[in-house]
Amino acid sequence: MLHLSSLNTQEKEELHKIWDTDYHTIVSGKDNGVPFLKYVFSLHYKIFGEVCSNCPYKISGYIKNIKNLKEIKMKNLEIKKQNFKLNHQVIIPVPGTSISYSNANLTDEIAIELLAKNPKRKVLFAKLPTNVDELIAAALEDDKKEDAKSELVKIGDYSLTFEETEKVLDTAKIKTRAKTVTGLQKFVNELKEEEQKEVFQLAKSLVEAKDVETGQDDRKGFKPDTDSGEKTLEELQFDLEKAEQDLEDLKANEGSQEAITQAEKNIEELKLQIEE
Repeated sequence: MLHLSSLNTQEKEELHKIWDTDYHTIVSGKDNGVPFLKYVFSLHYKIFGEVCSNCPYKISGYIKNIKNLKEIKMKNLEIKKQNFKLNHQVIIPVPGTSISYSNANLTDEIAIELLAKNPKRKVLFAKLPTNVDELIAAALEDDKKEDAKSELVKIGDYSLTFEETEKVLDTAKIKTRAKTVTGLQKFVNELKEEEQKEVFQLAKSLVEAKDVETGQDDRKGFKPDTDSGEKTLEELQFDLEKAEQDLEDLKANEGSQEAITQAEKNIEELKLQIEE
């Protein structure tokens, strides 16, 4: 699971909004025109690394997971600066920066990060929790997951391997000399607007095709409902929010007029079903 400190300012604001909003409003309400469910999906994917935007039965679990983080955070605040304590007058500098830590500014989270980078630093502490080795192992595992993510190239909302990105660029007839993930990411980020739109659509098609082959749910895909019974009001509301988001994506990415017209028709039909 991602450390909450790794969230950017906007994501932290969205997190607090979910914490402070009741379940019913999250499911069917909006925040200044933005569906709360959009926050839920993006936060759950960022923090827990998993989301299915077309699985209504999972929504309550996603919301519960995110709200539980508030309780975890409050418990951590209660024991802040109690589990770790440096020896008298010990100061730990951070190489390459002007930052240093002492008992005056040390927190549990910082102490774990320092020890994860160098477990030998344990001798510098006068007080350590009994499960310090487990905490270090967990922090190292989180770092490995973050490193794994950094080995992927981000194209819009999609993450592709180096080889997949090369395939996308080759299909778009865009040549690159990049030989590393970092170099390829920089190259993609600096593409012209029209090239970025084409690459995004190709990346989307590649990911969706791969999901079909593996039977996985694409985080932005929209799979048909397999239930034979009628949908509940909550499910219809969910479908409406998703359809409206799809329409916004089509317009933002200059989708065909035919696709936009069909999306608008779907929205109207869902609104009628909700009203009934």
